[in-house]
Amino acid sequence: MAQKPQLFDLPNPPPNPPNLRIGPFGGIDLSTNEAQINQNNSPDMLNFSIDERGSLNKRTGYERVFQRSLGPGKINGIFEYRKEDGTKELLIAHGGKLYRLDDLNEME
Repeated sequence: MAQKPQLFDLPNPPPNPPNLRIGPFGGIDLSTNEAQINQNNSPDMLNFSIDERGSLNKRTGYERVFQRSLGPGKINGIFEYRKEDGTKELLIAHGGKLYRLDDLNEME
């Protein structure tokens, strides 16, 4: 003998919460515990920037400096080397090698 399916009365879904407006935005605050900062501050602004109106925008990324790739793997560091004569050179450490920025630009 087949049983009839049991029907349930489901409650109405809760209403959407109201939008939270924070203004004026104060920016990042790393001076204290993140639970104790003001409501118009943030403890983490990694991928955001603020435009001239004070609105938050997603950071779009970085401009590619040169088209040639150094190969697989990450860049281990970028350093500014100051010579004895006061001139500076940009050095890039990648995959166990050290590159001068001038040398990379000449390879383009």
